[in-house]
Amino acid sequence: MLWELSMNLQNSGSYPYDPISASGTTDYGINYDEIRDHLSKLAEFKLNGREIRNTVLTARQLANYQRKTMEYRHIQTVMEQSKNFKDFFTKRRGDLSAKEMMELAQ
Repeated sequence: MLWELSMNLQNSGSYPYDPISASGTTDYGINYDEIRDHLSKLAEFKLNGREIRNTVLTARQLANYQRKTMEYRHIQTVMEQSKNFKDFFTKRRGDLSAKEMMELAQ
């Protein structure tokens, strides 16, 4: 399962680039047991490996910003905000032509 692999990579420090370690900020850690208890809920979301990695890294950064140990609620917050953004973007994109999208991207 990709979620478990991502968590194991976080635990082992095996990510090729770890923005928290690289920044020199305090790392408040990850509550692996609590997150593993929610893996079945996380598996319901259809995300690819890149999306999972980005979600875990963003959740970890959020937790550290709050000076808290990363828990499932941090992952849940990131996933909710990502969904809100995707929904907004999908609705907005429906109103734009391809040319208008390219102009916004510049």
